[in-house]
Amino acid sequence: MDDKQKVALRKRWIETLFQFSHIEYQKQSWAGQYENHVNDYTEMVCSYFDDLNLDDGYLKFMEDGLTSDVEVNIWSSFHSNLNAYTSKIENMKPSDQEIIKDSQWIELTNLAKLSWDEFKKNLRSDAEKQMVSDIEKQYL
Repeated sequence: MDDKQKVALRKRWIETLFQFSHIEYQKQSWAGQYENHVNDYTEMVCSYFDDLNLDDGYLKFMEDGLTSDVEVNIWSSFHSNLNAYTSKIENMKPSDQEIIKDSQWIELTNLAKLSWDEFKKNLRSDAEKQMVSDIEKQYL
């Protein structure tokens, strides 16, 4: 993977983490308010686990230099809780509206928000800090 691909993949990862971290964004996005964005729970989960290849955790991301030990520590609890949540509801097939009101989903989103706030303090570069600021300004 070349540096350009790494930057693009890391950007997608950061954008996905933002989506999990902000329930108001989820409500608006899942209602179809944003064009060309994740617009439901299933797509958001697939973007994280499948598109980013995080089914087995962050080991490959670390090996490829896409994340640091500090970042993995910040997101590891969220990752394992998200994995448990998706496994739990997989056969239930709840609607997006049911998920957004689910107390366990709200707790998971709150955990992601805490992780997001800590993650922002540890961003690698000014460019990433600016990207995060731009994302927050656009969607919050």
